[in-house]
Parts: sequence; C-alpha cells; structure tokens
Amino acid sequence: MKPLKLYFEDLNEGDLSPELIIDEVTRTMIVKYAGASGDFNPIHHDEVFAKEANLPTIFAMGMMNAGFVAHLVQDWLGIENITKYSVKFRERVWPGDQLKCVGKVLSKDEASKTVQVALTMVNQNDRPTIQATATAKLPVRC
Repeated sequence: MKPLKLYFEDLNEGDLSPELIIDEVTRTMIVKYAGASGDFNPIHHDEVFAKEANLPTIFAMGMMNAGFVAHLVQDWLGIENITKYSVKFRERVWPGDQLKCVGKVLSKDEASKTVQVALTMVNQNDRPTIQATATAKLPVRC
C-alpha cells in the first residue's frame, strides 16, 4: 500500500482505511522475522518441537502479526503522526493463512486534532487474529 497524505479534515467517524492484504503467511516469512527480531523460540520454526508441544505446526510470532497492522496504520495515517499504538492478540497465525488488515475511525477530537482508530486483522475464516487501537495527531490544512 502506498502511504497516503491525510489531513485531520479528510477523516470522519466511521471512515475505513484501505485494506492491507497478506496473500499467504509462509514459513520463510516467519523464519526471516525470527532473524530480524532475534526471536528464535523453536515453537516458531522447528516443526518437531511444535508438534511435541501438541501444536499442529509452527506459528507466526505475535509481534510479526502486530507489525502487519502497524504497517497498515503507518501507511494510512503517517508514522510521524502516530502517538499511541496498542495491540491485543486474539488468535494464532499459521503458515498458509491469508490475512486482511483494516482500520476504522472511531472518533475525532477537534481540540487536539487527533483521531482514534480501531484496527483489525482477520484470517481467511474472518476470525480476528489482532485487534488494535491507535491515536494519531494529524496535520490541518490551514
């Protein structure tokens, strides 16, 4: 998604963000994230270890998933404008999952020129994997 240049006046309560689609979560993505983050918990990359822990397979790190949602909100509202970002993990993300992230404007504060948004990432079964909120102080046109 190409970053947008939004102003406070451009958004209204109920407005939706553009969608961010992850066509398929791959094992390679998970391993690359492990290398970038330093999270080498074997439950995320070792199939045998995951199965010994009574899981069907490895699964993605929660912070990798939070990063997808952060990518959406930064492209939508501008990383320089984000003042708060909070995440709740709802369901694991597995290799092969297809993900969709979307945001919605919850409220606007005229005095501070901030917007509160809700962010959700769902899997191919429309089950929420992440629910998040963010606050952004947006520039004004005048």
